[in-house]
Amino acid sequence: MPDNLRRMSAVRRAFHCSTRVAPLTLFLLTTGCSGDTSTAPVAATVPAAVPAAPATTAPAPPYDMQFDTVQMIIKDQAFVIEIADEEAKVQRGLMYRKNMDASHGMLFVFDKPDTYSFWMKNTLIPLDIIYIDAKGKVLEIHDRKPLDETGKSPEMPALFVLELNAGRSKTIGLKPGDTVAIPEKYLKKTPASTDK
Repeated sequence: MPDNLRRMSAVRRAFHCSTRVAPLTLFLLTTGCSGDTSTAPVAATVPAAVPAAPATTAPAPPYDMQFDTVQMIIKDQAFVIEIADEEAKVQRGLMYRKNMDASHGMLFVFDKPDTYSFWMKNTLIPLDIIYIDAKGKVLEIHDRKPLDETGKSPEMPALFVLELNAGRSKTIGLKPGDTVAIPEKYLKKTPASTDK
């Protein structure tokens, strides 16, 4: 249930309960203060028991989101790369994962170059976030810590963002200025990627 509907539902339950409980409270206070309890028919004025509202818990994150995978060679190392090329997959990314194999990663594919900001909300593993332009050139590499909700953007627009385990870029010798071979299927025909 979306958060705004969950909040509205909680408000409705609270209002519904208060409309039943308030008259009972008022009745008990007035009869308790008058000193004469024999004249009030208690059974007739006490409303039926209000059932307890069900406990609300945050929905469990769906772990069944399926990502397409491709094999990429980066600095002579083979990687299995998951592809995030749809809005829901971009939003999910590597959230909720407790680990990732050293030879795995995720490639975010965007429709147009921009200075995309990435944060680590619900991301439990440290990552290298690698910003790549339309031609596959590495622009920047950001070392990010788990659960850090501070957004970080590159200085130059990127069309792709590659996430690897933290420190993996350094281990394989990947640095800004290097080229990463983006699979042809994900290359876009944008002005930035088309030579005349």
